[in-house]
Amino acid sequence: MKDYEVIEQIEIFHELFWGLLADLHRVTGNKVLISSDTLSIFGDKLAEICNSLLGPEYSTMEDMLRVRGIYEFARDYIKALETAGTQNAACGYR
Repeated sequence: MKDYEVIEQIEIFHELFWGLLADLHRVTGNKVLISSDTLSIFGDKLAEICNSLLGPEYSTMEDMLRVRGIYEFARDYIKALETAGTQNAACGYR
């Protein structure tokens, strides 16, 4: 049985990861990406983690610390993509 604190963290990260997926979709311009595209692979991995949060793989606070690190990396990466896209659009690229 998972501790209440772990269950609470899982619920929070579940919502946060869905938010990251929405941000990634927005940053890519709502385009459908081919499955071999690196951003598509990145999004698939985020969705995989999000879906597996509800399973037995994540059951301790140590697991939640690992998920937090993944979340923070993904969040920062998506912000960098957004910034790069904004800068490219200002320069006439995209």
